[in-house]
Amino acid sequence: MLVLDSINLDQIVWVDAVVLAALVLSLGLGIFRGIVREILSLSSWIISIWLAYVYGDDLAIVVVPWVESERLSGLIGYVVVFVTVLVLLSLVGALLLKLFRIAGLSGTSRLLGGLFGFLRGLVIVTVLLFSAEWTPATSQAWFRDSQIVPYFDVPLTWFKSRVVNQLNTATLQ
Repeated sequence: MLVLDSINLDQIVWVDAVVLAALVLSLGLGIFRGIVREILSLSSWIISIWLAYVYGDDLAIVVVPWVESERLSGLIGYVVVFVTVLVLLSLVGALLLKLFRIAGLSGTSRLLGGLFGFLRGLVIVTVLLFSAEWTPATSQAWFRDSQIVPYFDVPLTWFKSRVVNQLNTATLQ
């Protein structure tokens, strides 16, 4: 409770409340859903997006005779691949969740899900704070007076170094 002890609740600003709400909501969602569902959900979305990117154009070619617009057929191809893969992976995920419940791992899954949720919340807040640095928000009093934002200096510095390195590498190629 070292962090919470140093926060004066009388001087909390709205950005602090938003950061705390994001962390608590993500933690709660992780506990509620469990690590198995969290990982399955995240991987389902990533795989669905990737397969839509890879095979969306192939399906768009099939759709072209029924749709007048090439752009619309492309959109239909991407959406159909994405939704189909997401639904199929969700069904597979539901079956895997039943296996985990049968094995009696739901308590451990919820505990690890809470950890995953908290880490996800940290990542979301860090990305939002990184994005805020590109706006005038950081010069506003409510941002400067935040009691919680300074706790994100370490992850923000780490994130910035990674993003800047990636951008520099990408521009050199």
